Amino acid sequence: LDNALYFSRSPIPNIQPDRVNKISFLKHIGLYAFRCEFLHRYPCLPESDLEKQESLEQLRVLEAGERIKIGIVNGPCYPGVDTPADLAALVKMMKSEKIDT
Repeated sequence: LDNALYFSRSPIPNIQPDRVNKISFLKHIGLYAFRCEFLHRYPCLPESDLEKQESLEQLRVLEAGERIKIGIVNGPCYPGVDTPADLAALVKMMKSEKIDT
């Protein structure tokens, strides 16, 4: 596992048409596990400028000097689940693919 350097809603690094084929891009899945002591501190961390710009709370953690471990997963990548409707859509998709839910 490595540590994340940054998160963005845009491709990183910036796409330059003459160089795109030389870089492999990964998709962020976003499964997080936190230690209890950190969860007690998190609400006290100030919202960071980068967090506000990107609308990504992970940047608050990184800008506070904390680390977020990352790893590469081989397998299907499903859409995000942020609402009950997203969850229902994911369950339906997984059932159609015969994945145990």
